[in-house]
Amino acid sequence: MPQLIHNILYKKDIKHPSLAGTYLAACMFYAAFYQQSPIGLPYTADLSHADATILQRVAWETLVSYSRSNKNMKTKKAQYKLGFKLVM
Repeated sequence: MPQLIHNILYKKDIKHPSLAGTYLAACMFYAAFYQQSPIGLPYTADLSHADATILQRVAWETLVSYSRSNKNMKTKKAQYKLGFKLVM
């Protein structure tokens, strides 16, 4: 993990998340549970609007990317088990 990101998301003890790290985790939970983008949520946890928006965007883009990757992996495993390519 790049040092700058590490310094932003973790406290100095390197064991606990910072406010930004906790907010990012909350945005990830929101996105995963509700399957909706957290971008534009009004609560910012006392972060600046700009920083909160960046973290909201990172959470959403990460979830979407992971979901696509995971779906592709499941399709590939199914194709391997069946012995032929699935057409979707």
